[in-house]
Amino acid sequence: MIEFYQLEQLVTIAKEGTLSKAAEVLLISQPALTRSIQRLEDDLNIKLFDRKKNKITLNDNGKLAVELFEKLLNEKTQIINTLHITVVNLLLILVHVLRHQFGD
Repeated sequence: MIEFYQLEQLVTIAKEGTLSKAAEVLLISQPALTRSIQRLEDDLNIKLFDRKKNKITLNDNGKLAVELFEKLLNEKTQIINTLHITVVNLLLILVHVLRHQFGD
């Protein structure tokens, strides 16, 4: 199953340029990051990187995935923010109704 943290990891690799820098930013080990990205590739059934001895680079699939995942992660953030605002507004309405019904 694809997890949001894997999408965030891929985007971070793209931004940082290397696995080691991305692992440092993400506060995980490089081997753990490598395993996570390999699981993502397996789950997607798509290779995201061209691998050469001691070097990986995003291929065209990976570049497209990064672009799409960035949009998805931004949408996720917007949805969460909207839900938080909605909950706060509902609580304010509830407080107003309760004060009106039962007084201060």
